Amino acid sequence: MMSSAPVFPQTHGAAYMDVQNTAYVEVSGIVQDGRTSLPIEGASVLATWVATTNGLHTSTPHCLRIAGAQTDAQGRFSISAPASDIFRRGQVQPHVEVHIYKNGFIEHDGEPARTMSHTDTTGLSLAALSQGAMLTRRHLSLGMRLFPYQLDAHERLRYLGRISQPPTDCATHGAPRETFNYFDAIANEANRLAHTQYEQALAAIITERGRNAGGSSVLARDAEAKVMNAYYAASEELDDLNRRDRQDRTPLMRAANAGDAALVTELLRKGANPNRTRPESFSDSALTIAMENYGLQKIYRDVRAEKYLAVIATLLNNSTIDPNLRDDKVHPTPLMKARSRGQDVVVDLLLRAGAMAGTPMNAQIHPNLAKYDLP
Repeated sequence: MMSSAPVFPQTHGAAYMDVQNTAYVEVSGIVQDGRTSLPIEGASVLATWVATTNGLHTSTPHCLRIAGAQTDAQGRFSISAPASDIFRRGQVQPHVEVHIYKNGFIEHDGEPARTMSHTDTTGLSLAALSQGAMLTRRHLSLGMRLFPYQLDAHERLRYLGRISQPPTDCATHGAPRETFNYFDAIANEANRLAHTQYEQALAAIITERGRNAGGSSVLARDAEAKVMNAYYAASEELDDLNRRDRQDRTPLMRAANAGDAALVTELLRKGANPNRTRPESFSDSALTIAMENYGLQKIYRDVRAEKYLAVIATLLNNSTIDPNLRDDKVHPTPLMKARSRGQDVVVDLLLRAGAMAGTPMNAQIHPNLAKYDLP
């Protein structure tokens, strides 16, 4: 779940790759409570201007500018950018990525959380004229809705980690204080929530990101690697059922990957959460990790396939598991994955566990998932 969205130009197909004379000179909007429609004051907003240039065989994205703002008492914000900072000759796919953060809130994946409109004016630009047209100066207006979050502390921390991933190597910057405020607000909440060694490492990374927002990508990677390498080297919290390894797997995911149904049972008895996920589209949870291994063993007619089937059954017998779980709403559900792989036994187990099936659900998720529909 991400509280950010790129705002792309309204072009489609091959035209999307054409050189464009558009500059998003202003991003403004209003942030409201999704339940009450009341304005949310003090929300932190981060805007990143991005465009791509095409080479002979490659395309290169560029961060043109990063800038921040906070909402006022009416929930409103406005971020302006000089056209000369955000327009480049030869650019394609110009867009603005807008991130929003407020302590205690989340932007729902399943809700129509944003509306968008824009007005255009034209102006002179030598770079645009060299491409045969005037510069289109676009003023973007957003309506954004946030909802109180219901994540536990661990998932909230991982969510904060996702929305705090900063752009790097940005050519220009807005007021440093406004940009820093976005990351600082997230870091403050992260440090309040962090208790275990793993969670403290996540909070340290989030804190570090604010110091390098828009800066060197090399320095950013090195700083984060240093924090996590120290965690992996020193972590001895074996009773932490939510700790992660270098593949972002919990102990329950590792047990599922090993096909160890007895260990899976023991970890569930101790309170391991079977609904933890990681950003891997086809093996994003303990359940789908076991399903993937089951499918591989079936292909090779390996007797070890039954071990993974036992793990799948054990997980689905747990009363707390969500049989429709996936890390991202545009990814297939476990049922879709089982059907696409011809895992009829797993399909039956998922349906018995309450997995949803049918076109209406899939159509709401993404049109490309229709191929996974059950008859």
